[in-house]
Formats: sequence, structure tokens, C-alpha cells
Amino acid sequence: EEERHVDEVFTMNYVQSIIPLRGRELENFMTLYRPSYAFIKSNSGPSLAVYINDSYKKYLALPADKRTLPDLKE
Repeated sequence: EEERHVDEVFTMNYVQSIIPLRGRELENFMTLYRPSYAFIKSNSGPSLAVYINDSYKKYLALPADKRTLPDLKE
């Protein structure tokens, strides 16, 4: 239930409206910087927007190889 609540608030459409990432880069960003349920529960929309912007700055500062998620091997 808590994870679903985070999914309802931290959506691709919402994140795309704040930062310019799209496609696979957006998916990687959202996985790397997914907020916790406690954060979502205790913060409003403007606080989440600040969190996303701050996280985007951190994402850009990462080396390119750290911005992607490892492929899952069978």
C-alpha cells in the first residue's frame, strides 16, 4: 500500500513536468531517486518539486556510468 501511494505521487508525468529527462534516462532517474513513503507522506507538492530538482542536480553530477542501472542477468 505504501509503495502504491509513492507510485501515485511520484509519476512519470509529474517528474517530466519538472525535469527534461525522457525515456530510459527518466526511468533510471526515477529508480535511483525514488522518494520514500515517509517523505511523500510528510511533504507537499512544492517540497516534492524541490526534492526532484535537487535530485536532478545530483543525477547530472554523477559519472555517465553511474546514471544507468545494471542489466539484470538471467
